[in-house]
Amino acid sequence: MRDLALADLLTAAGILLLFAASAAYVANIFRSGRRLPKVAHLATLAALALTAGGLIVRMMQDGAPPLSTGQQALTAVACSVLAAHLAQVVWKDIPSFGAAAAPLALLLLFMATALPGSARTYSQELLASHWLTLHVGSILVSMALLVLSAGCALLWLTQHSMLKAKKWAGAFRRLPPLEQLASMAFLLATLGFAALTLGVGTAVVWSLTHPGEGEIPGVLTRTAAALSWCLYAFYIWASGRPAWRGRRAQYLLVFGCLAVLAATSVHRFFVLPHPPEPASHGSSHALLKAGERAS
Repeated sequence: MRDLALADLLTAAGILLLFAASAAYVANIFRSGRRLPKVAHLATLAALALTAGGLIVRMMQDGAPPLSTGQQALTAVACSVLAAHLAQVVWKDIPSFGAAAAPLALLLLFMATALPGSARTYSQELLASHWLTLHVGSILVSMALLVLSAGCALLWLTQHSMLKAKKWAGAFRRLPPLEQLASMAFLLATLGFAALTLGVGTAVVWSLTHPGEGEIPGVLTRTAAALSWCLYAFYIWASGRPAWRGRRAQYLLVFGCLAVLAATSVHRFFVLPHPPEPASHGSSHALLKAGERAS
């Protein structure tokens, strides 16, 4: 219990630091300066370290397989988004990219804290199989990439709206060009869609080869997963059509990200409840006799 309390404390501290980093990144769009980006980067690095530490402690103490619950999975995706953002800061440092990445990671952490932290029983055959590792790993990679692509889409939509309204002209110099944002969003979405296809495919193959074992529970989960996959498939197709370029394509990325998060929120990553086995006729007859004697 103390270790779980430590995990919650580390996660809460990470959320507070990430909130401060998000505010600094957004403020940097409208107010230029060298101090704000440095403060935001340091706060993001500290938030990543605290959140990752809390995740490691939770995985060690939950008694469930690593990243097998929705809470652990979303926390891992948030850490991946922050790590990818800090990597691009060192590599290229796209202006104001943190204004999208940090708030999205903060949203993921808030969603993670709202999900149950424990899982029910697991199929031993599934846990011994490589399907689980492949499925969970590909889903987590796809979510991190798709969340980042949605961040690029949000920056594109924000800048496009500001240009149309002719407001805050000074902020444009601290935002990436629209073409660069659209290209990066398409690249991240394409890679994320490939990983999502692998994750959905492994789940489908497992459910077909093991009927009754490991099927994704609930119509809501299947509908959300199918909708998210179809949205991104349509986005890849529509990106080559002039009529769907620009604002429509960016809205597809945002809606697709919301669908993926919805699917993750209602899915426990192969959490398998085992129904109680019915008692045999002989044992039931014996219990009935024992009850009659006692009375």
